[in-house]
Amino acid sequence: MLHFGKSRSYGDLKEQGATALQMLQVRLHPENTYPMGILEGEVQQSIECCTSGWKEKQREKRIFLRHEGCLNDKWRLIKVLVSVVLPCLNESRTLASCIESAQRAIKRMGVKGEVIVADNGSHDGSPQIASMMGAKVVVQSKRGYGNACRAGMDAAKGKFILLADSDGTYDLGEIWKLVEMLQRGYDLVLGSRLRGQIEKGAMPFLHRYVGTPVLNVLMRLLFGVRVSDSQSGMRGVRREAYRRLDLKGEGMEFASEMLIKAAMMGMRIGEVPISYRRREGGESKLRTFRDGWRHLRFMLSCWAFNARGPKLF
Repeated sequence: MLHFGKSRSYGDLKEQGATALQMLQVRLHPENTYPMGILEGEVQQSIECCTSGWKEKQREKRIFLRHEGCLNDKWRLIKVLVSVVLPCLNESRTLASCIESAQRAIKRMGVKGEVIVADNGSHDGSPQIASMMGAKVVVQSKRGYGNACRAGMDAAKGKFILLADSDGTYDLGEIWKLVEMLQRGYDLVLGSRLRGQIEKGAMPFLHRYVGTPVLNVLMRLLFGVRVSDSQSGMRGVRREAYRRLDLKGEGMEFASEMLIKAAMMGMRIGEVPISYRRREGGESKLRTFRDGWRHLRFMLSCWAFNARGPKLF
């Protein structure tokens, strides 16, 4: 990348032979010495470039950007690209750090985004913490992981909707990996814990070596879904794809429903490796045998009725 130093005006940049794209790559830092990084993915839009000394409207074109910095507020390429949805039930110990991590990741990507906390009836002050952190709070009084996720996703305005737990187990600094895949045309992207780094003690033995692998095999045999971590709580989906899925699951089976319907509708499904950490606090909402049975029952019922679309679920 070219470094334009303290150049401020259109003329200064033009004299150095800068193209419009290269000028777009210069972030207007207060000292004007920090070169803007490049955003992951691809943006196609009519861009209006504004600096202190010039204003130029550039025709519609594709601009390929990589993730290393952030755009100045004067250059708004899109309205809302990313919505990060955090289902929450009494996660006051970890919620603030999760929101901050998501906000920081959105800023590093240089896109306009939002963080939505879908509260499922917390009584430990989690909604108040979310509001203080600048997140949008959506209240879903009907208990259930699926209910909370749907409430948050229904309120999302972003082109890409990202889901992650608010217990600190997922590194929200890695959401750019999901965004990159979605920008490449995938409809649904999973963050695979089993292909990434799992901190010691973060994932119970039964979940890592029995439950998740068994459900992965059933997904492949019954529905042709080939993924390494079908039960990951960190995933991304295009908003239009989410609407088509018309999800109904109220509990933990919501994760399986999303995958099964996406496969049956011929959607493009991808995976990226992610990190998985031990819980920093609070109580896990996952019940191994109860939730495992819900997943299994749902999958077998879909297979038995040979469902071919959301309306048959």
